[in-house]
Amino acid sequence: MKESEALFKQLREQDPAKEVDLMESISGATGKILTDENIQSNVQEFIQYLPPDKVAKLSKLKITVGVLDWALGDYRGNGHIALDPFKLKTEIQAKRTTFHELMHLCHLEGSGDFRAAIREHFFNRTKGKKRSSGWLRQRGRVELGSSGDAEQDKKLASVSCPEEVVARK
Repeated sequence: MKESEALFKQLREQDPAKEVDLMESISGATGKILTDENIQSNVQEFIQYLPPDKVAKLSKLKITVGVLDWALGDYRGNGHIALDPFKLKTEIQAKRTTFHELMHLCHLEGSGDFRAAIREHFFNRTKGKKRSSGWLRQRGRVELGSSGDAEQDKKLASVSCPEEVVARK
C-alpha cells in the first residue's frame, strides 16, 4: 500500500488545476451519491494528476445526471458527460465511472499524438483477443484514420473493445 501511495503522491501536480476552471455545469444531481459536491470532488481528484496547461485546453465540463439506457456513464463529446443515478449505487462506483468518462474527455480532446499513443497502447494490450461485435463502432465511439500513419490506422481498424471492458461499460 505504501508503494502505491508514494506513486500517487509523485503523480500529483504540485499546483493542480481547480475543478471550477474545468466545470461549466452540473444538472440533475440527486440523492446521496451523485450530489454536486461529490461530483465536484471526483472531478478535482481526477484533474490533480493532469498538467494544468492540459486541463486549460479541454472543453468545459457539462455533467448531466439522468437515466441512461445501457451504461453507468457516457462521454458524449464536447465536454458533455452523463451519469446514471440509478445504476451508480456506491460512491466508489460513481468515482470510477466519473474517472472513466473523464479519461474519454482527455483522450478524445487531447492532441493527435496523445490519441495515437492511446490507440497504440490499446492495440498492444488487446493483441490476440477476440474482436467484439463492434460495440464501440455501433455507438460512433471509434476514431480511426486520424493518427497520420496509414499502416498504423490499418492495424487499429481491426481493433475493438474487448468483451471484459464492454461488460464494465
